[in-house]
Amino acid sequence: MFKKFITALFVSTSALTIAGCASESTIVEVANESGTSQAFSASVETVSAAAASTLTDLGLNLKDTTTADSGAVTLVFSKPVSAFSWGEVGKILISPAANGAQVTVISRTRAAIQLFGTTQTTFAEQIFAGISGKL
Repeated sequence: MFKKFITALFVSTSALTIAGCASESTIVEVANESGTSQAFSASVETVSAAAASTLTDLGLNLKDTTTADSGAVTLVFSKPVSAFSWGEVGKILISPAANGAQVTVISRTRAAIQLFGTTQTTFAEQIFAGISGKL
C-alpha cells in the first residue's frame, strides 16, 4: 500500500514538474508586458551590446539574439542548474524609445515546482545595473 502511494506521488509530482517547465523556446512566447522595464538614454545597438556583455558578466548563457523589423532586439538567456535551482530562462527586449531604448526583462524558472532560484526582479536589477555600468 505504501509503495503504491509513493509511486503515485512520484508520478504526479513528475508530471506537474514537466508540465510547467520553461525553456528558451517558451520564454519567447511570454508577453512582454509581464516583464520589468527601465529606460536608458543610449541607442538600441549600444544597450544591446551592454546587455549581452552583462549576461556574460553574470555567468548567464546567451542562447539567441534576434532583431525585429521595428529595430527591437531580443536576447534569450539561461541560467544553468545549480545546487539551489533547476535553472531559469529569460529574455531581454530592447526597444527603440523616444530618448534611447526601453529594456524589459522577463524570466521564468525551468521547473513549475521550484522553491529557490533567481527571481525576475533580481534578474532585472542585476541586468539594469550591468547595463548602467557599461554605458
